[in-house]
Amino acid sequence: MLLGAMGVSRDITQMKRDDEALRASEERYRDLFENATDLIQSVDAGGRFEYVNTAWRQALGYNERELANLSFLEIVHSSHRAACAEIFDRVLRGEEQGPFSTVFVTKDGRTLTVEGTTNLRRIAGHAAATRSIFRDITGVVVARQQIQEHEAKLRALFESSEHMFWTAGR
Repeated sequence: MLLGAMGVSRDITQMKRDDEALRASEERYRDLFENATDLIQSVDAGGRFEYVNTAWRQALGYNERELANLSFLEIVHSSHRAACAEIFDRVLRGEEQGPFSTVFVTKDGRTLTVEGTTNLRRIAGHAAATRSIFRDITGVVVARQQIQEHEAKLRALFESSEHMFWTAGR
């Protein structure tokens, strides 16, 4: 024999809407980062990769498993490691860091000249990780070097010539 029943109910419609809105927002941001053409990385305070986007993995040739065993300094060319370590330390101390360039080494040994920015992510007021966005400028650097070499050859030709040259302007 049932003498009585008691129950509590709560309308969770708004909570479900909020969860769906949060999920949609997360998908939009994930799509944005994963489809960006710039190299995006997050490095924890110990120097290990927390996140890299698809463009980063494609440019440098590492997969997720390999990244788990790499520190960020291992992908920096040896001639740039000290400078990058100093930038990393300054950012972790909360100092501002303007744009800079460096050289990454790909898994297969090629070099990529990149320029970008990095800043600090804090959790509960403490340095948690750096966030960096880099653009591959290797082609620009190569083109500049070729122009400089070409100008040097023209200058040498000009200076060794017995002919007289001049320019006139308006």
